Amino acid sequence: MKMSLLAVGISLVALVITGSAVQRDKPLSAMLEAPGDSASVPQEILRIMENSCLTCHAQGGKPLAIGKLNFSEWDGYSPSKKAKKAGAICSELTKGTMPPRSFIKSNPGSVLTREQLDSICRWTETVAGDK
Repeated sequence: MKMSLLAVGISLVALVITGSAVQRDKPLSAMLEAPGDSASVPQEILRIMENSCLTCHAQGGKPLAIGKLNFSEWDGYSPSKKAKKAGAICSELTKGTMPPRSFIKSNPGSVLTREQLDSICRWTETVAGDK
């Protein structure tokens, strides 16, 4: 009986790990781009996010971060939720609270340039206007 429970437990852990790996192997661009959806993430913005946001705010990221904003689930968000999240993205970036200092300390290349910040905020304004 104990051996059967152990085998079941190991199988479940393996399934969870495999399932997580499969989800992470799915290109994030596919998760963020919804054909015909103006709230999808343009490639220019995706490149910035890959460098500065997605380590924490996507599948396999920090639990607190993905609890607030999970780009792996972006295509499943309702238009009003996308609009709300988009407004928060620009606000947090403009205030300088994202990326957090602790992340920047170990990833100095994640600091956004003024041009990158402006690009993201222009995109978020487009998304927020689609509510």
